[in-house]
Amino acid sequence: MRRTHWAIGAMLLAATSACSSEPQGAAAVQTSTAASEASEGAAAAEARAPAASAWPQGRERAAAPAPEPTPVVGPPVPDLARYLGKNPFEAVDGTDFLHHPRVQDAVRAVVKDAAIRKWVLTAGANPWKPVWRHGAALVTAGCQQHGCEQRSWTIVMDPATGSARVCFERDGTSRWYDAEGVAVATGSCPFEEDDLVD
Repeated sequence: MRRTHWAIGAMLLAATSACSSEPQGAAAVQTSTAASEASEGAAAAEARAPAASAWPQGRERAAAPAPEPTPVVGPPVPDLARYLGKNPFEAVDGTDFLHHPRVQDAVRAVVKDAAIRKWVLTAGANPWKPVWRHGAALVTAGCQQHGCEQRSWTIVMDPATGSARVCFERDGTSRWYDAEGVAVATGSCPFEEDDLVD
């Protein structure tokens, strides 16, 4: 009788052990599956993520260069020949002879003294001669109001080359400015075509 009870007890213990070991095995399988899925998900996320920048930490990337600005083109300036017979302060299409860019540039190129340029390129109330032609050049001349014997000047502009010769006289001594330098002479600057010599 005791052997029978012992045998039944052994069978119950074996059954209980078998039942308790089955869930543990299933749980282990589920844990392994979940870990595998998590690893695969992390690998996929890493593949989708943008590659890490190779730029060194702590340094900023240089800004992209700004686009080149579109140059502003002003209105076209009149041909210098259109000033023939006009006073040098008389505008043609909004620009007079003295403020024409080619005349301004040519005078600045040879006359370095700003005070002399102001006399030569500013009409003011001073008397001026209308623009006339001397060979291929255009010429105008002026003098100091109520003092022509003190200051006079002449601009000889070559439209073909964009160069100028400028005479400026003060108190009887005149100076001719051109690309070669300055030449000193006596007397007033030419105020008429007959006074102008090459």
